[in-house]
Amino acid sequence: MVKPLFKDSNNIKRYSFQLGSMFVNLYISHRDQRIKGTKYQYMKRVLLTILTFSTLSFAASAQDGIEIYLHGATDVDYSSGGVVQITTSTSNQITTDFDVWNNTGSSHDWVITRKRINEIASWSDELCWSTCYTAALMPSNPWTTPNSYTVADGTSGLLDTYITPDAANPGTVTYRYFVSTDGVHYSDSVDVEVTFVLDVAAISPEISVSVSPNPASEYITIKAGEGQQGTVRIVDVLGNVVLNESMTSNKKVNVSTFRNGIYFVIVQPDNGKAVNKKIVVRH
Repeated sequence: MVKPLFKDSNNIKRYSFQLGSMFVNLYISHRDQRIKGTKYQYMKRVLLTILTFSTLSFAASAQDGIEIYLHGATDVDYSSGGVVQITTSTSNQITTDFDVWNNTGSSHDWVITRKRINEIASWSDELCWSTCYTAALMPSNPWTTPNSYTVADGTSGLLDTYITPDAANPGTVTYRYFVSTDGVHYSDSVDVEVTFVLDVAAISPEISVSVSPNPASEYITIKAGEGQQGTVRIVDVLGNVVLNESMTSNKKVNVSTFRNGIYFVIVQPDNGKAVNKKIVVRH
């Protein structure tokens, strides 16, 4: 409870308290507060009102004059905690570049603090802010650039971020990049969220293959569907390849020189699974 520091003849009391870095003096008259306890309830309401107003004012002023855009663009301002979302199916390094604009009215020596909000330990990241820093130079979380970058009023600084997924560990990470002058009292921030999903290649359905006549004595016709291209092999029961040729849709094969017996016709389309058919050659 905040207690009054003095009380004058008009029953006016001064309350002093600290709000952030400010000291506040509040003067309240309780001349008409007759009900016991009312003055403290009233005091509480006043303090809550001041605290709410001050918090909102600090939040708004902390962002004033800083704008963060994707490099070369000015359509979306990602300052005040905006999120850039990226989805990839490869483990290639992902680069996201930002222009950090200073419209505060004065020059600032800014540093960047990278904080992994949601991380996968086997992934790595790097960044460039005037100077480039590899993953080995920024292992801690959070981590702040040791060198500041002077950004004059009305100009921007280039922030390059690099995130490399681990091919064996898909998932989602969120990295937050804070702008400040000391790495402690953050002025603004932007998030990069990367989702890495394994690339699942489309599996072609097994093609329909027919071989006729069966049994055969002179010729067989192999049908593999309109437009299908691939190869056809015919193998005897001992594993000897007696024919290996390319085919398109339909193919007619002379089996008159084949010995009597069982053979396997293997059709391998260019895109899809191989299909095996058993035939009997009988002269």
